[in-house]
Amino acid sequence: MDYYKGILISYLLFTFQLAYCNDGNVTDSSKTMNFYYLRDTVFTLHPYFLELNLRTQTGYLHSKEGWTKSFGFSSGTDRLEEGIKTKEGLFVIQAKLARWYSRQFDSTLMINWMGFNFGIGFHALKTSGYYRYLGKMKSSHGCVRIARKMAKELYNIIDIGTPVLVDNGNSAVAVTFTDSTKRFLSFTYKEVHRIILYRLKQIYSGRYFINSRPDILIDKFNVYSFLKSLNRTYLPDQAAIFEEGEILTCGVIPIGSAHITNDIAIGLRINIDVAEQIKIK
Repeated sequence: MDYYKGILISYLLFTFQLAYCNDGNVTDSSKTMNFYYLRDTVFTLHPYFLELNLRTQTGYLHSKEGWTKSFGFSSGTDRLEEGIKTKEGLFVIQAKLARWYSRQFDSTLMINWMGFNFGIGFHALKTSGYYRYLGKMKSSHGCVRIARKMAKELYNIIDIGTPVLVDNGNSAVAVTFTDSTKRFLSFTYKEVHRIILYRLKQIYSGRYFINSRPDILIDKFNVYSFLKSLNRTYLPDQAAIFEEGEILTCGVIPIGSAHITNDIAIGLRINIDVAEQIKIK
């Protein structure tokens, strides 16, 4: 029973932080508790994943060893003839070619091409004129242009299936590393797409913590087109606002007594009546 009580106490402390309102100890003139930075999480077994911020034109190579390397890039723009904007979303590397000639754009040589959205991918060019745009502005017809040195480095270490998260700095999805000791359910692309869209609605409505959420392992087998990466700008931007120690407004993630009982029953795989007794005691 002490074990159950420990779990319950941890749960209540967590939910208390989410639903926190004024405790009379606010010292600053104005304080806001927000859950704008709440993000859903997907997992990868690969040793790296890539994150692209379209707003800053900065990419990040994240390593399982704990380090991150940033690099400038130049993404797609529709200001060019036949140009398209690089699409936001969650992708994986689908194909790699050391040299690929673009049939659409006068057989332009693309060096160390790594595709993540069908014909859209990372690559370098033989010339260096585009270097002045890297990390500064969008200048490609849709792909993600990077320096030749960076393209070679990525090409040598990135595997097929490596996640690529593309956003404007406001993604509500996070990618994190895992290992083969953790067990995952198997999901098809359609199932993953459906689950992530459902979680999007749950996050936007403030009900993300109520329902159980299976861990999702993404790879080339269940991501072959983009998955919507969610957008934090649609999240409730505040849970409580104080001014001069007085509460002005409060928004609480909807977790109630019945939800606690249900979550205990699901988490411990016990009868609902037993879960209710654990909660009471």
